[in-house]
Amino acid sequence: MQASEAKILVVDDCRMNSLLLRHILSQQGTQSDAASTGPEALTKAIEGSYHLIFMDIVLPGMDGLEVARHLIQHDFEVDPKIVFMTGVGENSDTSWVEASGACDILLKPIAPSSVTRLLKIALPELELA
Repeated sequence: MQASEAKILVVDDCRMNSLLLRHILSQQGTQSDAASTGPEALTKAIEGSYHLIFMDIVLPGMDGLEVARHLIQHDFEVDPKIVFMTGVGENSDTSWVEASGACDILLKPIAPSSVTRLLKIALPELELA
């Protein structure tokens, strides 16, 4: 899949984090949409047929884990991969990530190299710029 064909949703209530991640994704040749609340993320994800969703855990209206639970139960033609975003430190227990159905976690502050690594893990068929 060409990078320009990938549909990515960035969900974060912090506008700066969302802008930064979307900028990094655009440098890789991908297009992305944004949502800033849990209910908005759920609606966009169901209507948008995304390949990958970067989802903050703490969101207004509905947290990222709850959104993920709803998405896992939804019948998609192609299930979106979910990467949670959090400020949890590297030494913290992240065993809940796999249990939640997500494929990985992106630690904040967001680093371009981490985003590239996660794109390769979540969408191995993606041809990056």
